[in-house]
Amino acid sequence: MKVLMFQPCFEDRVRDGRKTQTIRAERKRAPVAPGDKLSLRAWLGQAYRSKQRELLESVCESVTPILIFWDHLGWIITLNGMRLSDEECALLARADGFGSTAEMIQWFEGGSGLPFEGVVITWQ
Repeated sequence: MKVLMFQPCFEDRVRDGRKTQTIRAERKRAPVAPGDKLSLRAWLGQAYRSKQRELLESVCESVTPILIFWDHLGWIITLNGMRLSDEECALLARADGFGSTAEMIQWFEGGSGLPFEGVVITWQ
């Protein structure tokens, strides 16, 4: 079983099904693959220093490469090498628990940094 940890702001969305995917850097060890059992969890207190709570148990449906970057046209998001339309970007952001594409871009700017290269992990 593969464990995926979530920050407190995403807990309710994972639990109630509003968040059906996660965008992560690709794991070097034990990468997630379609068909893997997933335990979606959150820390009860301080990360790495407290117990974990399971939010949901599921099965990985897909793992798709994603790239988020800026070019002279603005923000570009590609899935599996294919550029997403503005509408597809908005759907991706909502499935990941964000209110808008701009909110998702801000999240990555402040956390992982941009450009971002990783994978979109979806579950059932």
